Parts: sequence; structure tokens; C-alpha cells
Amino acid sequence: MSTLIENYHLEEKVFELYLKGLSYKKIADHVKLVHGLNISKGSFFNYVKEHQKELADFKQKKVVDDTRLSIFKQDLNLMIDNLSAIDVCVDDVDTFDLYIELMRSCIRDELSAYDVDLKKKEVGL
Repeated sequence: MSTLIENYHLEEKVFELYLKGLSYKKIADHVKLVHGLNISKGSFFNYVKEHQKELADFKQKKVVDDTRLSIFKQDLNLMIDNLSAIDVCVDDVDTFDLYIELMRSCIRDELSAYDVDLKKKEVGL
């Protein structure tokens, strides 16, 4: 039955739901509802049991991705706060426009760095 899980590319979804604490029955119910597949809860149990190494790798990758995303969101929020602060402090429109362009550049750099990191993870670098 693990072939069916793999054929429909449900491996990460199964791991994600399992790590969120869903029971095997709830995972089976979710897969039936969302994907229209009738896979028994025992099949999910066996799949998770047989793929403990992949589950551990998925869990570690998820922690790293979540941490990176959290830092990225904090950086963006700080930049937004800086924009709000400069709006109050700057009377000169040209200076304000220059600051806005600098912030846009910083955000683009952050997005590019984040995108590169994600692509490296996808190819396993």
C-alpha cells in the first residue's frame, strides 16, 4: 500500500499530518476527503513505521524551513516598521523616496536569498 501513497505523491502530506498529531484514522479520512483515495489507517501506520528515516529527515527539514521563514518574516516586519518610522521623520520627499527605494532593494535581496536557499534544499545541496 505504500506504493499507492508514493504513486499519489502523498509522502510529505502523510508526514506533515502525522507530525501535527493526527491519528492514522484522521489521516486516512483527510486523504479520502481531499484526494478521493480510500486507504486504510493501517496502511498509513505501516508506511510511517517503514519510513522512520525519511520521517526524521522531513521533520528536520521542516524545522529548518520554519525557522528560516520565521527569521525572514521578522526581517520584513522590521523593514516595514522602519518605513513607518521614516515616514514620520522625513519632511523631504526626495529623501523619503530614496529611503523607500533602499528598503525595496533590501526586501528584494532578502527574497532572493530566501528563494536561493529553498532551491538548494529542493536539490539536496
